Amino acid sequence: MLDTTQALPKELESIAYVRFQDCDPFQHLNNARYIDYFLNAREDQLIKFYDFSIFQYTKEANAGWVVTKTQIAYLYPATGRSHHQDSPDPDVRIGDCGRGRYAR
Repeated sequence: MLDTTQALPKELESIAYVRFQDCDPFQHLNNARYIDYFLNAREDQLIKFYDFSIFQYTKEANAGWVVTKTQIAYLYPATGRSHHQDSPDPDVRIGDCGRGRYAR
């Protein structure tokens, strides 16, 4: 249950390990897979930090949202690593979330 007496975190972190099948021959995360990692982290973080289920909300409100635009700055390559290393990849941050229209 979400504790509403405390301020909600604005910057969230989670661990994502780069999978072998998501890499190119140089063991760098395929550019298209960055989006998948981001969307998975978003869903996990909403449940973990805000006690908010995307699927439950969509079902109950008969509404949802769609990512219509993404912009990625590749600051360094996310590489395939062992699950036992202390430094997982990738480091994903949201710089700006705009408000758009939604349809029911």
